[in-house]
Amino acid sequence: MSSAGSTARRAGSGSWHSERGEGRGTKPQPAPLGSVQGENKVSLKATWTDEESKQPSPPLPGLANRLRAQATALATRPPAPPCADPSPSKESDQTAIHQTTAIRSYYQLIAAAVGNVEWLRFCLNQSLGEIPTNNKGFTAIHFAAQRGKLACLQVLVEEFKFPVDLLTNDSQTPLHLVIHRDNTSVALPCIYYLLEKGAALNVQTCNGSTPLHLAAREGLLDCVKVLVQSGANVHAQDAMGYKPIDFCKIWNHRACARFLKDAMWKKDKKDFAREMGKMKTFKRQLALMEHNYLIEYQGQGCCLHFPFAFPPNTPETLLWQDIFLWREKRGLVFL
Repeated sequence: MSSAGSTARRAGSGSWHSERGEGRGTKPQPAPLGSVQGENKVSLKATWTDEESKQPSPPLPGLANRLRAQATALATRPPAPPCADPSPSKESDQTAIHQTTAIRSYYQLIAAAVGNVEWLRFCLNQSLGEIPTNNKGFTAIHFAAQRGKLACLQVLVEEFKFPVDLLTNDSQTPLHLVIHRDNTSVALPCIYYLLEKGAALNVQTCNGSTPLHLAAREGLLDCVKVLVQSGANVHAQDAMGYKPIDFCKIWNHRACARFLKDAMWKKDKKDFAREMGKMKTFKRQLALMEHNYLIEYQGQGCCLHFPFAFPPNTPETLLWQDIFLWREKRGLVFL
Protein backbone atom coordinates (compact mmCIF):
# COMPACT_ATOMS: atom_id res chain seq x y z
CA MET A 1 0.00 0.00 0.00
CA SER A 2 2.76 2.45 0.87
CA SER A 3 4.65 1.70 -2.35
CA ALA A 4 1.49 2.24 -4.38
CA GLY A 5 0.81 5.57 -2.68
CA SER A 6 4.37 6.76 -3.19
CA THR A 7 4.19 5.71 -6.82
CA ALA A 8 0.96 7.71 -7.27
CA ARG A 9 2.46 10.76 -5.60
CA ARG A 10 5.54 10.53 -7.78
CA ALA A 11 3.37 10.16 -10.86
CA GLY A 12 1.28 13.15 -9.85
CA SER A 13 4.31 15.28 -9.07
CA GLY A 14 5.86 14.40 -12.39
CA SER A 15 2.72 15.39 -14.27
CA TRP A 16 2.50 18.67 -12.30
CA HIS A 17 6.05 19.62 -13.26
CA SER A 18 5.63 18.39 -16.81
CA GLU A 19 2.78 20.88 -17.41
CA ARG A 20 5.16 23.73 -16.61
CA GLY A 21 8.06 22.38 -18.54
CA GLU A 22 10.11 21.57 -15.43
CA GLY A 23 12.07 18.48 -14.66
CA ARG A 24 11.05 15.73 -12.30
CA GLY A 25 11.87 16.15 -8.66
CA THR A 26 12.50 19.88 -8.84
CA LYS A 27 10.59 22.42 -6.74
CA PRO A 28 9.05 25.62 -8.14
CA GLN A 29 11.32 28.52 -7.20
CA PRO A 30 9.97 31.96 -6.25
CA ALA A 31 10.16 34.52 -8.99
CA PRO A 32 12.86 37.16 -8.68
CA LEU A 33 12.02 40.76 -7.87
CA GLY A 34 12.34 41.85 -11.47
CA SER A 35 10.07 39.12 -12.84
CA VAL A 36 6.49 39.43 -14.06
CA GLN A 37 5.02 38.41 -10.69
CA GLY A 38 6.77 41.27 -8.92
CA GLU A 39 5.62 43.94 -11.38
CA ASN A 40 2.22 44.33 -9.68
CA LYS A 41 3.75 45.04 -6.27
CA VAL A 42 5.13 48.36 -5.11
CA SER A 43 8.55 48.11 -3.52
CA LEU A 44 9.08 50.45 -0.56
CA LYS A 45 12.86 50.15 -0.86
CA ALA A 46 12.98 51.22 -4.48
CA THR A 47 14.32 54.65 -3.57
CA TRP A 48 16.76 53.40 -0.93
CA THR A 49 20.38 52.67 -1.61
CA ASP A 50 22.01 49.42 -0.62
CA GLU A 51 23.95 51.09 2.17
CA GLU A 52 20.81 52.65 3.63
CA SER A 53 18.96 49.37 3.52
CA LYS A 54 21.75 47.64 5.50
CA GLN A 55 21.70 50.24 8.28
CA PRO A 56 19.10 49.83 11.06
CA SER A 57 16.16 52.27 10.76
CA PRO A 58 15.76 54.77 13.64
CA PRO A 59 12.58 54.65 15.74
CA LEU A 60 9.72 56.66 14.25
CA PRO A 61 6.83 58.41 15.98
CA GLY A 62 3.50 56.68 16.28
CA LEU A 63 1.95 58.38 13.25
CA ALA A 64 4.92 57.52 11.06
CA ASN A 65 4.76 53.91 12.18
CA ARG A 66 1.10 53.72 11.28
CA LEU A 67 1.72 55.27 7.86
CA ARG A 68 4.57 52.80 7.18
CA ALA A 69 2.35 49.88 8.24
CA GLN A 70 -0.41 51.06 5.92
CA ALA A 71 2.04 51.46 3.05
CA THR A 72 3.44 47.99 3.67
CA ALA A 73 -0.03 46.49 3.69
CA LEU A 74 -0.83 48.21 0.40
CA ALA A 75 2.42 47.00 -1.12
CA THR A 76 1.91 43.37 -0.13
CA ARG A 77 -1.78 43.26 -1.00
CA PRO A 78 -2.51 41.13 -4.09
CA PRO A 79 -4.04 42.87 -7.08
CA ALA A 80 -7.81 43.01 -7.22
CA PRO A 81 -9.47 40.56 -9.60
CA PRO A 82 -10.88 42.08 -12.75
CA CYS A 83 -14.63 42.65 -12.76
CA ALA A 84 -17.01 43.03 -15.61
CA ASP A 85 -18.63 46.25 -14.33
CA PRO A 86 -16.28 48.41 -12.22
CA SER A 87 -18.91 51.07 -11.48
CA PRO A 88 -21.42 50.32 -8.66
CA SER A 89 -25.02 49.76 -9.59
CA LYS A 90 -27.77 52.32 -8.98
CA GLU A 91 -29.51 50.08 -6.48
CA SER A 92 -26.42 49.82 -4.31
CA ASP A 93 -26.01 53.61 -4.44
CA GLN A 94 -29.58 54.16 -3.32
CA THR A 95 -29.20 51.63 -0.52
CA ALA A 96 -26.05 53.35 0.68
CA ILE A 97 -27.80 56.74 0.57
CA HIS A 98 -30.75 55.41 2.57
CA GLN A 99 -28.44 53.87 5.15
CA THR A 100 -26.47 57.10 5.50
CA THR A 101 -29.68 59.13 5.87
CA ALA A 102 -30.99 56.75 8.53
CA ILE A 103 -27.75 56.97 10.49
CA ARG A 104 -27.74 60.77 10.34
CA SER A 105 -31.38 60.87 11.44
CA TYR A 106 -30.65 58.56 14.34
CA TYR A 107 -27.70 60.72 15.42
CA GLN A 108 -29.84 63.83 15.12
CA LEU A 109 -32.43 62.47 17.55
CA ILE A 110 -29.72 61.36 19.99
CA ALA A 111 -28.03 64.78 19.87
CA ALA A 112 -31.32 66.51 20.68
CA ALA A 113 -32.04 64.09 23.54
CA VAL A 114 -28.65 64.51 25.22
CA GLY A 115 -28.55 68.27 24.59
CA ASN A 116 -25.35 68.39 22.50
CA VAL A 117 -25.88 71.57 20.48
CA GLU A 118 -22.79 71.33 18.25
CA TRP A 119 -23.49 67.72 17.34
CA LEU A 120 -27.11 68.64 16.64
CA ARG A 121 -26.08 71.47 14.33
CA PHE A 122 -23.72 69.17 12.43
CA CYS A 123 -26.41 66.51 11.96
CA LEU A 124 -29.00 69.09 10.88
CA ASN A 125 -26.63 70.62 8.34
CA GLN A 126 -26.11 67.16 6.84
CA SER A 127 -29.84 66.34 6.65
CA LEU A 128 -30.47 68.77 3.76
CA GLY A 129 -33.59 70.35 5.25
CA GLU A 130 -35.47 67.13 5.99
CA ILE A 131 -37.12 66.49 9.36
CA PRO A 132 -36.51 62.83 10.23
CA THR A 133 -38.93 60.99 12.51
CA ASN A 134 -38.95 57.67 14.29
CA ASN A 135 -41.74 55.10 14.22
CA LYS A 136 -43.81 57.12 16.75
CA GLY A 137 -43.54 60.37 14.84
CA PHE A 138 -41.00 61.90 17.23
CA THR A 139 -38.55 64.41 15.77
CA ALA A 140 -35.58 66.21 17.25
CA ILE A 141 -37.77 68.95 18.75
CA HIS A 142 -39.89 66.35 20.55
CA PHE A 143 -36.83 64.66 22.06
CA ALA A 144 -35.41 68.03 23.13
CA ALA A 145 -38.72 68.99 24.76
CA GLN A 146 -39.12 65.63 26.45
CA ARG A 147 -35.70 65.99 28.11
CA GLY A 148 -36.09 69.73 28.79
CA LYS A 149 -33.13 70.81 26.62
CA LEU A 150 -33.79 74.52 26.18
CA ALA A 151 -30.63 75.20 24.14
CA CYS A 152 -31.58 72.54 21.61
CA LEU A 153 -35.12 73.92 21.39
CA GLN A 154 -33.74 77.36 20.60
CA VAL A 155 -31.47 75.98 17.88
CA LEU A 156 -34.25 73.92 16.31
CA VAL A 157 -36.88 76.68 16.33
CA GLU A 158 -34.77 79.74 15.55
CA GLU A 159 -32.00 78.43 13.30
CA PHE A 160 -33.64 75.49 11.52
CA LYS A 161 -37.30 76.68 11.61
CA PHE A 162 -38.87 73.64 13.24
CA PRO A 163 -42.65 74.13 13.79
CA VAL A 164 -43.28 74.81 17.45
CA ASP A 165 -46.57 72.85 17.32
CA LEU A 166 -45.25 69.85 15.38
CA LEU A 167 -47.43 66.81 16.15
CA THR A 168 -46.44 63.21 16.80
CA ASN A 169 -48.53 60.21 15.80
CA ASP A 170 -50.51 60.65 19.05
CA SER A 171 -51.07 64.39 18.38
CA GLN A 172 -48.58 65.42 21.06
CA THR A 173 -46.85 68.77 20.75
CA PRO A 174 -43.52 69.77 22.34
CA LEU A 175 -45.55 71.64 24.99
CA HIS A 176 -47.23 68.35 25.95
CA LEU A 177 -43.92 66.50 26.18
CA VAL A 178 -42.06 69.06 28.25
CA ILE A 179 -44.61 68.74 31.09
CA HIS A 180 -43.29 65.76 32.99
CA ARG A 181 -42.35 65.04 36.58
CA ASP A 182 -38.74 64.34 35.56
CA ASN A 183 -38.47 67.88 34.17
CA THR A 184 -39.50 69.67 37.36
CA SER A 185 -36.44 71.92 37.43
CA VAL A 186 -36.19 72.59 33.68
CA ALA A 187 -39.82 72.59 32.53
CA LEU A 188 -40.67 76.22 33.28
CA PRO A 189 -37.99 77.85 31.05
CA CYS A 190 -39.00 75.55 28.18
CA ILE A 191 -42.70 76.35 28.69
CA TYR A 192 -42.01 80.09 28.73
CA TYR A 193 -39.95 79.79 25.55
CA LEU A 194 -42.53 77.70 23.68
CA LEU A 195 -45.35 80.06 24.66
CA GLU A 196 -43.24 83.02 23.57
CA LYS A 197 -42.80 81.38 20.15
CA GLY A 198 -46.57 80.94 19.78
CA ALA A 199 -47.21 77.41 21.02
CA ALA A 200 -50.92 76.53 21.20
CA LEU A 201 -52.22 76.17 24.76
CA ASN A 202 -55.34 74.09 24.25
CA VAL A 203 -54.21 71.51 21.68
CA GLN A 204 -55.63 68.09 22.56
CA THR A 205 -53.92 64.75 22.10
CA CYS A 206 -55.61 61.65 20.71
CA ASN A 207 -57.26 61.07 24.10
CA GLY A 208 -58.29 64.72 24.51
CA SER A 209 -55.63 65.79 27.01
CA THR A 210 -54.41 69.38 26.98
CA PRO A 211 -51.13 70.57 28.51
CA LEU A 212 -53.13 71.71 31.55
CA HIS A 213 -54.50 68.18 31.97
CA LEU A 214 -50.97 66.80 32.07
CA ALA A 215 -49.72 69.44 34.50
CA ALA A 216 -52.69 68.80 36.82
CA ARG A 217 -52.17 65.04 36.61
CA GLU A 218 -48.50 65.37 37.55
CA GLY A 219 -49.24 67.90 40.31
CA LEU A 220 -46.86 70.53 38.86
CA LEU A 221 -48.27 73.66 40.51
CA ASP A 222 -45.84 76.09 38.85
CA CYS A 223 -46.66 74.72 35.40
CA VAL A 224 -50.39 74.89 36.18
CA LYS A 225 -50.08 78.55 37.19
CA VAL A 226 -48.12 79.49 34.07
CA LEU A 227 -50.59 77.74 31.76
CA VAL A 228 -53.68 79.22 33.44
CA GLN A 229 -52.21 82.73 33.51
CA SER A 230 -51.34 82.38 29.81
CA GLY A 231 -54.98 81.59 28.96
CA ALA A 232 -55.37 77.82 29.17
CA ASN A 233 -58.96 76.59 29.30
CA VAL A 234 -59.64 75.43 32.88
CA HIS A 235 -62.95 73.88 31.78
CA ALA A 236 -61.45 71.75 28.97
CA GLN A 237 -62.62 68.13 28.94
CA ASP A 238 -60.76 65.11 27.63
CA ALA A 239 -62.25 62.11 25.82
CA MET A 240 -63.63 60.73 29.14
CA GLY A 241 -65.18 64.06 30.14
CA TYR A 242 -62.61 64.85 32.87
CA LYS A 243 -61.47 68.40 33.58
CA PRO A 244 -57.99 69.26 34.90
CA ILE A 245 -59.34 69.72 38.43
CA ASP A 246 -60.72 66.18 38.33
CA PHE A 247 -57.21 64.77 37.95
CA CYS A 248 -56.07 66.87 40.91
CA LYS A 249 -58.83 65.31 42.99
CA ILE A 250 -58.05 61.80 41.78
CA TRP A 251 -54.32 62.03 42.53
CA ASN A 252 -54.79 64.15 45.66
CA HIS A 253 -52.90 67.22 44.45
CA ARG A 254 -54.54 69.64 46.86
CA ALA A 255 -52.53 72.76 46.02
CA CYS A 256 -53.29 72.38 42.32
CA ALA A 257 -56.94 71.67 43.08
CA ARG A 258 -57.31 74.83 45.18
CA PHE A 259 -55.64 76.96 42.52
CA LEU A 260 -57.79 75.50 39.73
CA LYS A 261 -60.97 75.91 41.76
CA ASP A 262 -60.21 79.58 42.28
CA ALA A 263 -59.30 79.98 38.62
CA MET A 264 -62.56 78.32 37.55
CA TRP A 265 -64.58 80.62 39.85
CA LYS A 266 -62.86 83.70 38.40
CA LYS A 267 -63.44 82.38 34.91
CA ASP A 268 -67.13 81.81 35.59
CA LYS A 269 -67.45 85.28 37.14
CA LYS A 270 -65.78 86.87 34.15
CA ASP A 271 -68.03 84.95 31.76
CA PHE A 272 -71.10 86.04 33.74
CA ALA A 273 -70.00 89.67 33.62
CA ARG A 274 -69.47 89.36 29.89
CA GLU A 275 -72.96 87.94 29.42
CA MET A 276 -74.46 90.74 31.51
CA GLY A 277 -72.65 93.26 29.35
CA LYS A 278 -74.13 91.69 26.25
CA MET A 279 -77.60 91.83 27.85
CA LYS A 280 -77.24 95.54 28.65
CA THR A 281 -76.16 96.23 25.10
CA PHE A 282 -79.20 94.36 23.82
CA LYS A 283 -81.51 96.38 26.11
CA ARG A 284 -80.06 99.66 24.90
CA GLN A 285 -80.61 98.59 21.31
CA LEU A 286 -84.21 97.63 22.13
CA ALA A 287 -84.86 100.98 23.81
CA LEU A 288 -83.43 102.83 20.81
CA MET A 289 -85.67 100.89 18.45
CA GLU A 290 -88.68 101.66 20.61
CA HIS A 291 -87.78 105.34 20.73
CA ASN A 292 -87.48 105.48 16.94
CA TYR A 293 -90.86 103.80 16.61
CA LEU A 294 -92.47 106.34 18.93
CA ILE A 295 -91.00 109.21 16.91
CA GLU A 296 -92.42 107.66 13.77
CA TYR A 297 -95.80 107.20 15.49
CA GLN A 298 -95.78 110.84 16.59
CA GLY A 299 -95.07 111.93 13.04
CA GLN A 300 -98.33 110.31 11.98
CA GLY A 301 -100.35 112.91 14.00
CA CYS A 302 -100.46 111.35 17.48
CA CYS A 303 -99.68 113.51 20.52
CA LEU A 304 -97.08 111.81 22.72
CA HIS A 305 -95.69 113.16 25.96
CA PHE A 306 -94.63 111.66 29.24
CA PRO A 307 -96.72 110.21 30.73
CA PHE A 308 -97.82 109.32 27.25
CA ALA A 309 -101.45 110.11 26.44
CA PHE A 310 -102.86 107.72 23.91
CA PRO A 311 -106.32 107.92 22.46
CA PRO A 312 -108.47 105.51 24.51
CA ASN A 313 -110.26 102.42 23.35
CA THR A 314 -107.67 101.51 20.72
CA PRO A 315 -105.82 98.18 20.66
CA GLU A 316 -102.56 99.91 19.77
CA THR A 317 -102.84 102.37 22.66
CA LEU A 318 -103.57 99.56 25.11
CA LEU A 319 -100.54 97.64 23.84
CA TRP A 320 -98.23 100.62 24.17
CA GLN A 321 -99.54 101.36 27.64
CA ASP A 322 -98.66 97.82 28.69
CA ILE A 323 -95.18 98.21 27.21
CA PHE A 324 -94.52 101.46 29.04
CA LEU A 325 -95.80 100.08 32.33
CA TRP A 326 -93.58 97.03 31.97
CA ARG A 327 -90.55 99.18 31.23
CA GLU A 328 -91.31 101.54 34.11
CA LYS A 329 -91.49 98.67 36.60
CA ARG A 330 -88.09 97.41 35.50
CA GLY A 331 -86.48 100.81 35.51
CA LEU A 332 -85.98 101.04 31.75
CA VAL A 333 -86.22 104.76 30.94
CA PHE A 334 -86.43 106.13 27.41
CA LEU A 335 -83.35 107.80 26.01
